[in-house]
Amino acid sequence: MRGKKKHYLPDLLVEYKDGSIYLEEVKGIVFDGYKLGLKNLAALGYCARHGIVFRIIWKEGLESVA
Repeated sequence: MRGKKKHYLPDLLVEYKDGSIYLEEVKGIVFDGYKLGLKNLAALGYCARHGIVFRIIWKEGLESVA
């Protein structure tokens, strides 16, 4: 991964009527915590620079709502 430029596509980018924007990632089972941590840090940095809220939604939580 080092030295290679990667492209990132979020699961959801939600803009609410009040103007707040959320970048949301839906996660299931995590196989590589280190890789997940790096992606989250990159997403957090991007969001901080652009006034966007970053949050992770766990898939199991979504399934209990359905």
